[in-house]
Amino acid sequence: RGGVEKRIYFDRGMILYAESTAEDEDLGRRLVSEGKISAGALAEARRNISEPKDLAQALINRGLIGKEALSHTVRFIVERVVQTVFKWDGGTARFNEGWLLQEIFEADILNTFEVILKAIGGMVGFEPIKEALRGLDNRLRTRLPTPVPLERLALSPAHGFILSRVDGTNSLNEILSILPQGEEDLACRFLYGLLVMGVVSHEPPIGE
Repeated sequence: RGGVEKRIYFDRGMILYAESTAEDEDLGRRLVSEGKISAGALAEARRNISEPKDLAQALINRGLIGKEALSHTVRFIVERVVQTVFKWDGGTARFNEGWLLQEIFEADILNTFEVILKAIGGMVGFEPIKEALRGLDNRLRTRLPTPVPLERLALSPAHGFILSRVDGTNSLNEILSILPQGEEDLACRFLYGLLVMGVVSHEPPIGE
């Protein structure tokens, strides 16, 4: 989009890694600005890779940074890339199958859920989705077993309250009716995220 390309790598449906051609989302530049590696160390690592996605592994292999320090920065970039993509109002997308030669990161369902949930919280063009959700009278229930360990989620008090109302007896509109004024959009985005990630489902299923 507009000359900027962003790539999100998935492993078994979970986000593993992300990269971008935007300067403020470049892993190497970010590590240097954070003081985790020197510009010289970055140049050394880049001389030994053929693709930008291999930079993280090269830095670890050459002992230029520790895994924990690198992981924090990678997590920041993943969140930034995903959130900014959700804010785009246009562009093109494609899916490619392949391999990411990363031995240092592991895909995590909890991290994936939290990243996507944050991105949905700021996505553009949500109004049609919201209207479609409000047009359904189906009750909402939590799937069992849940694909995400809900007890480990860092939920806000508002999100926690909304989730507690998803008990198989309330529809989305019924949940919205008991919320404080002004929290409708937040609730719709949160519940949409739960639906997208398969944590919550409609009862009966849509179409039945």
